[in-house]
Amino acid sequence: MKKFNLFFILTYIIINGGFAQNSFNTSGSCNVNVNDNSYLNGLRKPVIDATFTWGTTTADFCTGTLINRATLPDQLGYYFVTADHCVLDYSGEFPLPNDPEIDFNQFYTLKFNYQSPGAATSLTPETNQGYFNDENTSQSIPPQIPNGYEYYHKTKLRLVKRSYWGDFALIEILTPIPPHFNVSYAGWTPSPFYNGPLTEIQLLPPIPAPYVGISHPLGDIKKIWGSNNIQWLENPTAQGCYTVTTVIDVLFGWLWGNSVSSQVICNYVDNPWLTVPVLNYGATDRGSSGSGIFNSTNQLFGVLSGVGGSCDFPAFPMYGKLRANYYNASVKNTMNPTNNLAIDILGMPPIKNICYDHLILPGTQGDNVAAGQYFPASHYQDANKIVLQSLTSIEVVQPIKIYEGAEYKFRALSIVLNNNIIVQSGASFVAEIGPCGASWKTSPEEEMENLLLAKLSQINLPDKLIFEPGKWNVESEKIKIYPNPNNGTFTIQISSSEAKDITVQNLLGNIVYKSHNNTANNIEIDLRNYAIGVYVVKVYVVRTKWTKRAFI
Repeated sequence: MKKFNLFFILTYIIINGGFAQNSFNTSGSCNVNVNDNSYLNGLRKPVIDATFTWGTTTADFCTGTLINRATLPDQLGYYFVTADHCVLDYSGEFPLPNDPEIDFNQFYTLKFNYQSPGAATSLTPETNQGYFNDENTSQSIPPQIPNGYEYYHKTKLRLVKRSYWGDFALIEILTPIPPHFNVSYAGWTPSPFYNGPLTEIQLLPPIPAPYVGISHPLGDIKKIWGSNNIQWLENPTAQGCYTVTTVIDVLFGWLWGNSVSSQVICNYVDNPWLTVPVLNYGATDRGSSGSGIFNSTNQLFGVLSGVGGSCDFPAFPMYGKLRANYYNASVKNTMNPTNNLAIDILGMPPIKNICYDHLILPGTQGDNVAAGQYFPASHYQDANKIVLQSLTSIEVVQPIKIYEGAEYKFRALSIVLNNNIIVQSGASFVAEIGPCGASWKTSPEEEMENLLLAKLSQINLPDKLIFEPGKWNVESEKIKIYPNPNNGTFTIQISSSEAKDITVQNLLGNIVYKSHNNTANNIEIDLRNYAIGVYVVKVYVVRTKWTKRAFI
């Protein structure tokens, strides 16, 4: 243990610069803005929208990444991963393993969509550049914008699990994130085959770099780096251990409901780190700690531990493997509460909830005034229109101000505004009665992404396996889709007559259809207003999930 602690301390002192003070436009010139389309960063939008910077009201600690969980979208909650040293309260220049934890009884600040809408940093609006001292404060910034951030969120946090082994922390956000923040939830995988099976690698679209990291270096706006290769750093003993324990989980995990994994014992013989030897573009710096590294399918598989330099002093960054901590029971049962064995092995895709069960807006209370401030989405991304949809109703219980240039639409079967919508001149607001998705059409960018990502549909793993002595039975006939392929209209035929929840989502994780407590055996689906591509149909019946793909 003493030997490891020495390595841990040296890692921080040599390659970690500590936490970052908030500062707009101070990261090095080699950094790349996340919306620079010359790097095809549009394909990374699901993880760009999941990344944020967090800390106190006076300093950002680190970067965090919201994560998807194996549950229905409205039961996701708000969980993020970051580095263990990000939750240490240290008085020196560098964190040490024995430093106490930060006070989880106090409030912390999270800044979402803190980024330029394009390649140039200068495109970032003044109202979203952040400030902490008078000389940087412009009189043109409305006083109700907290600290110069349009998507500023104040909340208490709950620590789910932290570990210096792999420098990992899983944290819950206790105050719900306002729906108009338009966040995504990143996919993740504990698998060492971090790009999926070989067939998947061969079918990937031509992107500049298969691996990317997204962070807020020096507390600056969101940046991205890319690399062609990583070094997994796994020793032969650990490889053998993971192989044997995976077989044990597959054959016998059903006996204990897959609630625990035998693979957790391999953590003690594994190297918990991976490195990126060369960056094609971009860099990391102080404030990048805790940020994710993502594969070509936008799954997080590591968390930044050692910064590894800057533009002026390039060096390889070091990441703690998600695998080194995923199989701890508290982490696994939070990220995969259904205890789905396939998810334990391959992980989850990214998702964005675009159809809520019920919406009460602005969606949060207390000091989070940004919840009621609706700015143009074009301040942080290419698309400007934001649509908030509900399966049932939307009710506005506190004032919402829609600023000039913004374009918002509410859609639900019932909408109650209570005279709480204030629309500035030059802004657009529409309240439309109707079901989720009836007039929602994907953008050209999403159509391109669907066509490219549709190639991945050949990878098909059953969601549920039933173990019987001497044989496997895949529950594939419980759900049928016809016609398939189709022109956008098709029927889902389900053998079960029990009440079930049904979702249809595209390969980016966006939900385009949703039904709750449906008892019908045949459900008609109309997706003619959506892009051509592959859609995933999921049926949930009494803690069981069946999945099929629909081809349009």
